[in-house]
Amino acid sequence: MSMPSVTVDGKQLAFLRSSASDLGTSYIADLEAGGTAIRNLRHFTLEEGDDAITAWTPDSRAAIIIKNRVDHYELYKRDLSGATEEPIVSNAGGHAKDAELSPEGKWVLLHVEHVPAGPKQSVMRVPITGGSPALIFDTQVWSQINCAKAPSNLCVVTERSADGKQMVVTAFDPLKGRGSELFRHDVDPFSAPAGPGPLLDLSSDGTRFAVASHRDGPIEILSSEGKLLQLIHARAANNMRSFGWTRDGKGLFVCNTIKGGAQLLHLDLHGNAKVLWSNEGGDNVCVCAESPDGRHLGLYGHQQSANFWMMENF
Repeated sequence: MSMPSVTVDGKQLAFLRSSASDLGTSYIADLEAGGTAIRNLRHFTLEEGDDAITAWTPDSRAAIIIKNRVDHYELYKRDLSGATEEPIVSNAGGHAKDAELSPEGKWVLLHVEHVPAGPKQSVMRVPITGGSPALIFDTQVWSQINCAKAPSNLCVVTERSADGKQMVVTAFDPLKGRGSELFRHDVDPFSAPAGPGPLLDLSSDGTRFAVASHRDGPIEILSSEGKLLQLIHARAANNMRSFGWTRDGKGLFVCNTIKGGAQLLHLDLHGNAKVLWSNEGGDNVCVCAESPDGRHLGLYGHQQSANFWMMENF
């Protein structure tokens, strides 16, 4: 193997560069101006690994962090200062894609990829106080889970239809499993099953869905039965990877792919967009999780990383 080398003070030094990789980085920011601006952005996880904030405890005092490792995942609660961390799941097989709290806040619901990857994934539950994950049901690779907040008790799983032309939204109960199908919605067949997942989110009060058939929009606001209530056209949201409702139901946080990375937008229901955060130098991932009190935003994105090592007298 040929290695670049130099001679310094009579010593031959060689430099090895590991292959570049995308590493996840999580941040915390304070929300201002009704969720249309952030300040005091700071690192929340400092480990060199795939650590993502995807949910919060009901009292907003701690973020729930997924730590994916080579063949397993861990789940923690970390307080706002970042100084104290409490395990929920210490070691479980697979990779956790995301985490949702059940409406009453008793359970953490996990969407887990198998390792090695297969045609199915699993929806699991674990007590927020900690314990072993239990299987609720299996689902497809191209799927996601969403839950409203109490007093609503609605949780849904969104999956691809057999012909790949629709997303199928089905209610489920964290203890009883699958319930009735709520509605179907047309979807761009090129985004399934290889795409990042359904463009859909359930509002906190459980009364509305935000849905998009295509990555370039428009965004449709639907009733809980799938009836069209409103159509949002937004020029800034022209290559969407994901989106989610704001806690107050007055807008959406949209992850939009741009050249060299991604931007997180605040989008109101009239289509007006403001850039909250740019994730550049990595891939097109930007995930956010708003705290229940609406005061904080957890952010997660991938950044390119490569390590350099020095060898002496090789």
